[in-house]
Amino acid sequence: MRNYLRLIIRNFVDVLRRSRSAALLNIAGLSVAFAVFTVILIRVNQEYSYNTCFRNADRIYRLEFWYEGYDAGVPLPMAGMISRSVPELSKVGVIQYYGSEAEFTLQGEDGERLFYKEEVAYADTGIVEIFDIPIVAGDAHAALTEKHRLLLPLRIARKWFGNENAVGKNVRCRDVEMTVAAVYQDLPENSSIKNKVYSYDFNSGLQMNNWNYVQFYEISPGTDVQALGRKILTVPEFKEEFRRKYDEVRKAGKELVQFRPLKEIYFTEEGGNTDGGNRAFTLLLLVVGGLILSVALVNFVNFSIALSPVRMQALNTQRTFGASRTFLRLCIVSEAVLFSFLAFVIGLLYCYFLNTTGLSDLIKVSVYSAKHIGICFLVAGISILTGLLAGIYPAFYMTAFSPALVLKGSRALSPHGVYLRKTLMVFQFVVSLGLLISVIFIYKQLNMMKMRGWGIDKDNVVYLKTNKELSSQRSAFFTELRRAPFIRDITYASSRFGEESSMDSWNSAAWIGENKTWLTVRMEFVAPNFLSFWGIRIKEGEGFKDTTSYRALVNETFMKEYGLKDPFSVNYSGHQVKGVMYDFNYFTAQYAIQPLILSVMENRSDVYYYIRIEPSAREEALNYIRENIQHFAHSHSGEILFLDDRLQMMYEEESRLGWLISLFGGVTILIALMGVYGLVLFNTRFRAKEIGIRKVNGATISEIVRMLNGESLRLIWVAFVIACPVAWFFMNYYLQNFAYRTGLSAWVFLLSGIIMLLIVVLTTVWQSWKAANANPVDVLKNE
Repeated sequence: MRNYLRLIIRNFVDVLRRSRSAALLNIAGLSVAFAVFTVILIRVNQEYSYNTCFRNADRIYRLEFWYEGYDAGVPLPMAGMISRSVPELSKVGVIQYYGSEAEFTLQGEDGERLFYKEEVAYADTGIVEIFDIPIVAGDAHAALTEKHRLLLPLRIARKWFGNENAVGKNVRCRDVEMTVAAVYQDLPENSSIKNKVYSYDFNSGLQMNNWNYVQFYEISPGTDVQALGRKILTVPEFKEEFRRKYDEVRKAGKELVQFRPLKEIYFTEEGGNTDGGNRAFTLLLLVVGGLILSVALVNFVNFSIALSPVRMQALNTQRTFGASRTFLRLCIVSEAVLFSFLAFVIGLLYCYFLNTTGLSDLIKVSVYSAKHIGICFLVAGISILTGLLAGIYPAFYMTAFSPALVLKGSRALSPHGVYLRKTLMVFQFVVSLGLLISVIFIYKQLNMMKMRGWGIDKDNVVYLKTNKELSSQRSAFFTELRRAPFIRDITYASSRFGEESSMDSWNSAAWIGENKTWLTVRMEFVAPNFLSFWGIRIKEGEGFKDTTSYRALVNETFMKEYGLKDPFSVNYSGHQVKGVMYDFNYFTAQYAIQPLILSVMENRSDVYYYIRIEPSAREEALNYIRENIQHFAHSHSGEILFLDDRLQMMYEEESRLGWLISLFGGVTILIALMGVYGLVLFNTRFRAKEIGIRKVNGATISEIVRMLNGESLRLIWVAFVIACPVAWFFMNYYLQNFAYRTGLSAWVFLLSGIIMLLIVVLTTVWQSWKAANANPVDVLKNE
């Protein structure tokens, strides 16, 4: 054992001494690969462990109804109806579907008012019980059943009140004095129950036509959940038209009511998820991580094979003096494991420093390794396995020949070894080219979505969320703003433009002619001048000519979706359709244009104010708007945002994907280039005698440079032929997720190949040129 350990350490140091540059490059590449792989595993684990933090996660289900796809939105009173009629479903919790933002006002110690904008939602006590949410202080039952009471997450409580006890403290929200009744421990980010401010006051209505709530049920193990779904249809309080609709859908072969397990919610595209995960994207990250590690492993194997000419004579000399093949192979594999584990330790240090950068925001999870001990042990095991895989072939290869044959001359460049090394280099180039092609297509798709026209005039528009005090003086506020020459126009609506989560999802009966049809459609309540403000054109009928409530307009997609020829025969929950608008994008280009209804409804539409300003007087306009907000609504924070900034945020996930793939693709290319450079560096030294003889016999510098780099260029061409169809297949699959997608242009593949070629040439040509310029007298003398 002493000889074994001594030999491993001596050989390890000898490799670093003889081939310092190439060895350090390989350790650097492998350590970066382990760091990236660790980061990716942390992110993937975050995704796949969604909702596993709850003690009864295996017994919790979400109720969903079929409306041209499963949807989790239900009316608030439905929970009571179901629990009274179906005893197996007595454990129920109700929470608001989307929630919203609200502004809270606190009185500071120096008398200054402090404004905080937080996510708020309605929840009942069943949510606390079913999900076993830990209460730090106070009475959660009172917070969720009594008016003007709040249930705060601990993070917000500390942000508002520091280390003081928040229970009993008063704040103002929506011009109402509210009291903190309880504080709960913050839940993990990877859970469907978010760390919001909850209160009974935040419910959006108790009507049966308000399908803005989600019901979670705790169901005993072994229960037939499909049978429970059918049992719900027998609840007496359900309206007759509900049952008729259910009967129609059942004939189409669909389950009308279903219970979706809590652990399956995150990755499903149905149910109205606004923060659901993308399984394809998660698997893509995992594949990219595996490819990066594979490229680094290939570098390691190539490096070990390249060392064969130097090491074979030393190893077989040891065999001559009595060392067994098994002992020498064990030493070689152990050296590889030592190299790999050292790279893993360095990779952990990279993760530590990366956590202080913005990378944790990019992948949406902390990469601090101390928080992910299990993953660190897993990667440590992978590093040992990597060392074993990298060392096995060189160990058997370098000890396969008889000592007498090896001591006569090197057999390291046998055809089998050369073929393996070329194959591994082609693999590196295929992965690098594939990622480079993917990066360009992802950015091309993102740019296309951003540049795609919305069908409206959205330039120079700012918006603000109103409150009760400002809404009560809307007419005077608008009149004062319109007096300023740098204010072009003002309008209002019930939601922020482009934000799906704030739209009203109406599931209601529509009268089309004499027939009554059940429709699920998006409805937005707007000001009478909404169309002129945005430049929305009328195709048929008339716009909002006056302020009469319940006048409605539908878009072209609404007419096509429901096969309507006469829009004026549609009466949607009392909203009489008066015209048809040309289609425009209300959401981002990820989604196809959806059926949409705009309606004037004074008591619901005054939520967001949109103001178009003169771009030449931007600061004056913003200051003027803030001054008037403070004049008319002292309780308002005066926050004003630009619409363009908000719309750009809608592409945040695609931008994050582009950054991640670019980052990891760049790392892959860098690791591959490290390996190529290390091999060129080693080959030029190994072939120094050959180069010297060629120069003595009249070879020019350019001929020697071509000789040393020709192999790499031929391998890039082979890799290009393989990488193009593979990248085309994956990019075609990726683009299917978008309603509007860019084309798979041939120039992207060609450009990627040229870029990769230039990178490799610039990386290797300097070392080749330096070797070709060496004095052959010095080289041959040293040899």
